[in-house]
Amino acid sequence: GVSQKNSGNSEEAVNNFKKALGIDSNLASAYYNMGLTMQKGEKTASSIKEDIVDFISPLVAAMPFGDSLTQVANLINISGDANLRSILKKKLAVTEDMFPPANRNSLKAPHLAKGWIPKVSIFCPTFNHQETIGRTISGFFSQDFKEPFEVIIADDASTDGTFEVLLDWKRQFPEFIKIIKFTKNVFSSGRSMTEIFFEMAKGEFRAGCEGDDFWLDPTKLRVQVEALERHPNMVSSTHAFIDYDVLTKEAITLDTTGAFRFENPTHVQCLRRIFMFPTIVYRNCISRHMMPGEYFTCQNRDMVLTSFLGNFGGNIHIPGLVGSVYNRNPFSTWAPLSPKIKNLERYRSIYAIFRMNKRLKNKEAAVLTMRALNQMSLPSNQKFQIRDEVDSKFNSSRKYSTKDMQYKIF
Repeated sequence: GVSQKNSGNSEEAVNNFKKALGIDSNLASAYYNMGLTMQKGEKTASSIKEDIVDFISPLVAAMPFGDSLTQVANLINISGDANLRSILKKKLAVTEDMFPPANRNSLKAPHLAKGWIPKVSIFCPTFNHQETIGRTISGFFSQDFKEPFEVIIADDASTDGTFEVLLDWKRQFPEFIKIIKFTKNVFSSGRSMTEIFFEMAKGEFRAGCEGDDFWLDPTKLRVQVEALERHPNMVSSTHAFIDYDVLTKEAITLDTTGAFRFENPTHVQCLRRIFMFPTIVYRNCISRHMMPGEYFTCQNRDMVLTSFLGNFGGNIHIPGLVGSVYNRNPFSTWAPLSPKIKNLERYRSIYAIFRMNKRLKNKEAAVLTMRALNQMSLPSNQKFQIRDEVDSKFNSSRKYSTKDMQYKIF
């Protein structure tokens, strides 16, 4: 037997690795033990990495989905091995058994009249999503929406074959797809590809989906746009979604409670319910120069933008429409973070939202978000440090200009 406890000892980890004879939780634990030693930078880390990579590479494709694969995915992230990441990504991208995709040859786009203007601008941020981006784009062109739309895909300097996949799809739908290819990674510099999207988007409405998630229901876009057209005082619309763990194949449908309902602006501003990016359609009411500085101060930027939308109206929630799939995968910027770091980042995001609402004089939202901050368990010195960092980044954001960003449009 192999101990499932994370020993953090390189020699014990190697012995566990060599003793393990099957692909089960014990083996996964042994892998993860070695991952921890590699992460700590022990002297034997390089030789351990070679052992792990050589042994795991031919086995990942056949490894069953579940807890063992989850631990091995953690190890692959720790190792940073590009080949192992590619093998795992290909395995996880196969979701046909759960969510059968549309036949690409059967996809159609709306008819375009001369001088057409898009009704909806769809934003698709992507980075190293060559295995999944095709499924994402397929979801856009599977819609029964009859009015013109544009798909603006922003590639954050991917290092795999993502850009080539995008060009292939653009050849199929040249009038609809615009590709923004950044020459330097934007996310790592603290900026956002959304800045360029806000400058380019021409649609009356906006929608979005990241390159590793996808729209599921072909009526999604039509139903949400129609709801907003019937209720001009509402700024956005959301729906239920499937939270899918790609490592365990566990799917949970969320936000289905209740009936078709209206959520007031304060509800939106203080984030009583998180709006997931692939679920939201909203009016074209935010330009680049209107983007709040707090947006650039934290990792969970969608939360800040959602709160900001509350300044323009309420939200329509459609719980009977399960419109998209949000994939929980080990390659996102969030998943690899430790529970401690995630807690710090949550505090940072909520403080940014509090700061924004206080600055904009949204008194009720500011009170509610401050109450949420006070309920979070963090040492006082960490709270003050995060607040200082957010304030500093806010001041720096005033100097940001899209002229500083390097990209090409295809």
